[in-house]
Amino acid sequence: MSDTPLTEQSDTQRDRTDDCLAIGSIVSSNSHMDYTVEIYNETDRERAPAPDECGFGQPVFIKKTIRGDEYIVMGVIYDTQLVDPDQGRSGPRLAQGDQPQFTPGYVEERTKFAGVALLGTAEVTEDGTIENSSHQMPRWTLAVEDIVEQCPDGVTRDFHSTEDGRLQLAYIERLLDVAGPLGAEVTLALVGRLRDSFPAEEHQRVLNVIEKDVRWQSSVDRGGDAMSTPSTSSARTGSDGDLIGTVAGPGDGPNEFFIVTPDEQAVKTGEFITYSVTVEGTPRDVIARVTNREQARGLPEAFMADPHVAPEAVAGTLGVPTEDIDLYRLEATVIGFYDTKMETFSNPRQLPRPGTQLRTAPDAMLEAVLPNLGIGAENARTESGEVDLSSVDVATRDGLAHMGWLLNRETGAVDVHVPIDEFAATHLAILASTGSGKSYTAGVLMEEMMKPDVRASLLVFDPHGEYGSLSEIRGEERFAGEDGYRPEVEYFNPENLRIRISELSVGDVMAILDNPSDRMQERLAGGWRAMQQRESRTWGVDELLDEMRNQYGPDDASVGALEWRLRRSIQRNELFTTDVNVPLDDLVAPGRCTVLQMDTLSRRDQQMIATVLLRRLYQARLAAVRERGDDPNFDGDIIDFPLFSLFEEGHRFAPATGDAPSLGIMRTITSEGRKFGFGLGIISQRPSKIDQDVLSQCGTQVTMKIQNPTDQKAIESSVEAAGEDVLRELPGLTPGQAVVSGDAMNTPVLIQVRERHTQHGADSIPATQRWRTANEQRREQPTRSEGADMGGGESTGDVDLLGDG
Repeated sequence: MSDTPLTEQSDTQRDRTDDCLAIGSIVSSNSHMDYTVEIYNETDRERAPAPDECGFGQPVFIKKTIRGDEYIVMGVIYDTQLVDPDQGRSGPRLAQGDQPQFTPGYVEERTKFAGVALLGTAEVTEDGTIENSSHQMPRWTLAVEDIVEQCPDGVTRDFHSTEDGRLQLAYIERLLDVAGPLGAEVTLALVGRLRDSFPAEEHQRVLNVIEKDVRWQSSVDRGGDAMSTPSTSSARTGSDGDLIGTVAGPGDGPNEFFIVTPDEQAVKTGEFITYSVTVEGTPRDVIARVTNREQARGLPEAFMADPHVAPEAVAGTLGVPTEDIDLYRLEATVIGFYDTKMETFSNPRQLPRPGTQLRTAPDAMLEAVLPNLGIGAENARTESGEVDLSSVDVATRDGLAHMGWLLNRETGAVDVHVPIDEFAATHLAILASTGSGKSYTAGVLMEEMMKPDVRASLLVFDPHGEYGSLSEIRGEERFAGEDGYRPEVEYFNPENLRIRISELSVGDVMAILDNPSDRMQERLAGGWRAMQQRESRTWGVDELLDEMRNQYGPDDASVGALEWRLRRSIQRNELFTTDVNVPLDDLVAPGRCTVLQMDTLSRRDQQMIATVLLRRLYQARLAAVRERGDDPNFDGDIIDFPLFSLFEEGHRFAPATGDAPSLGIMRTITSEGRKFGFGLGIISQRPSKIDQDVLSQCGTQVTMKIQNPTDQKAIESSVEAAGEDVLRELPGLTPGQAVVSGDAMNTPVLIQVRERHTQHGADSIPATQRWRTANEQRREQPTRSEGADMGGGESTGDVDLLGDG
């Protein structure tokens, strides 16, 4: 604190205590903090105060001696009142008291009173300086006839300075209350005086905030708590790492806090912000995510009563300020600081203090730490073993899927990359309502998986024929590798998809036969076990029936019933064969995307194809991991590279209800596949219709617009990373926007999905155009009745719908 003597105001002017201008004395009090002072006139003092020396907003002090120590009690004049005892009368009048003579001069003896609100106290040192200023309510009482003196500017400055030189005005709420209707104006008058005493920019900013808030509250919320919602003025200062607001206090949860900001556009819901804390002696930049936003201050609703009149026009008429009046209250959740040694977020377990400044998280920081990259590359590590985030170039790292951009930043400002290793190992779910872009997003991921730095082995189950355009990848130069690599895209239609009967399990057959009786199941199981023990795999229904007749007799009724079912459901179904078996080498290979186009097959046949292929692939991966290839007695398939299978309409293959034969193997792969390098991806518009065991095992989720409450509840119960703030976003997302969460990301991220490099094949059919075209074609062709006329018959125009003549 600067020590300005009471006796010294400047180098050229010295104001000693006994030389300070006495402006009046106390005559009464209205409360402990509010006193009435009679202003001296020429008859009281040789030097009476001029009007500007005892006017509105003038700082004053009263000297008090308490137990031998000198103090001053600081105050400010907030009101004045003129009193004329003879108001309404004119001419000479009798003098008061025992004066029997006329006294015409008495007419001039008028009195001026001033209201003084107390601000606080300070100690006076021996050399006349003040110290230990306090803005708390004074504990002492003042007395009638205590002299009130004009306070020099230097003393006023020191009274408003803390020991470390900061500006303080801790009495404002009390002053606003004591001064009543004039509280705002006297506060503004004091702020104006303090501007000259505190010229530093940081102090001027504080005074700007106080002035703006007091003006606003006095104009709109008279009688309210003017300082109850602090403002942050115009907080934006730059483009990257902008200063956006101030911490107002803790929130409802242990990791939540509230923010006050004047600019809602800078901090949309889902935005990432940072603040600095010291954790175990190390400065850390903590990242938090904005989860909710509401307006804390704005123009009153009454100003908007007439839609033909702009509320700003009403405000201008009433003299209400409209510039920078909006104030927003945001809720944020702490994510943590990025621990570069552990390569993950760590919660500091401490909320930011009220008043802490907040900034938007820098673009480069977010690009590096949002995905679960494992960014501890050796060339990015410092001598201490930590990772220098500034040296990590995410765009140059292999094995990342560029899905799009952070939604709350400008397009391209923050690229969002998803590590393919994570979702290929822990499975993937793409969930969205129809038309929200789930298949489009799946196409983006498939493109990324076929890049030269990935070269995935991808098997796509396509019930609707939506991925025919992926063949364009072959000719795209962006997918070509320097070593000559070009991705392969192969399509299998129903004519190419055949299931060898011997590849079925007895459970598969029972599902195909639609719940046969217990006795039929017993006969079927016995015959099937015997057939599986045969060396040959090229047997069919006839051989199976012969085996069952050998075991249970030629006239067994249950075998007879099974014969009819087996011939109807398997032998006559072109999907099943006795000898042809699709080689796994034709289906899967590194750098190959195989699309199984099953749009002409029934749902049961689609499920059966998935069942058999998944089981074969899983067993082949199991054999590779267990090194069965070295066993001379092993004659099964071996696949020595990881696999990833993607299921469009995933709820068809892993339904929450029903007896889909594919459900069992999908449960096995989602629970065990990570150990054997087999990942699954589920795409669905109905999360509630997916088996919850399968959905809950999908470690990475891409969730798009979901409005159905049942589906939202299914996501909440099955998707571990789907917090309340994520679920709240889902109904408001537009096509192409998504929340990426789970194992592949360090925290849920709102993104805008990038454009595909290949055409999208699942656009909605334009019904009106099709109707019009079909109608035009129909009009150009002869109708049945016209054809009958041409043949010599006569049409009556009647149509016999029943077909009985």
